Amino acid sequence: MSMKHRPALGAVLLATAFLAGGCFNREFFDKTTIESYNLSEGDLKDIQYYTTSTLTLEYENTRSRSVVTSGNRVENEKENFVNLIVKPGETKGKAISVGANEIVIDVSHGLNLGFRPTRVSPDGRYLLDSINGQPVRHNGTILYRGKMYRVLFGEYASGNTFKRMDRPQLQYDLRSVQKHRRKVEVVEGSEPDAARRRS
Repeated sequence: MSMKHRPALGAVLLATAFLAGGCFNREFFDKTTIESYNLSEGDLKDIQYYTTSTLTLEYENTRSRSVVTSGNRVENEKENFVNLIVKPGETKGKAISVGANEIVIDVSHGLNLGFRPTRVSPDGRYLLDSINGQPVRHNGTILYRGKMYRVLFGEYASGNTFKRMDRPQLQYDLRSVQKHRRKVEVVEGSEPDAARRRS
């Protein structure tokens, strides 16, 4: 059985809509991040987030057709549609829900990624745990927009070969966090000292 992989328009839009020039100063989000920067729930929702690796959602078109090969054999052919791609550094996300051990990131197109700290990582980095509230694993399935999608950690490369990647981890833009840290410093006395110098 032959298989075709054809990117749908939605995949192209999501993968390119958030392209930005320059380098990102990104750090891993872990259990110490909130305390280190004294971040409130509001601060966490104002920070820019990214993933460390590519996440691909695809579904198989159930329609198939019979084709006659050069050897006069009849084969059934069906297509895989890569419908949604979340790429590191290109797809931005904003937190829509912040809990004690979970941050849910909205990356548009009705896709919400839930991240939790992992037990196997000594620094408690946040790894992808759910999509739209559904637990995820590589090559598992979720319900998205009324269809069952396969979840893949990685992406298709040239020649329709699949490049497997690690489970996505949560990263944040250090510059957006430092903006909130400066606010804390002002509250703790930086601004009043400046005012006394002007008087």
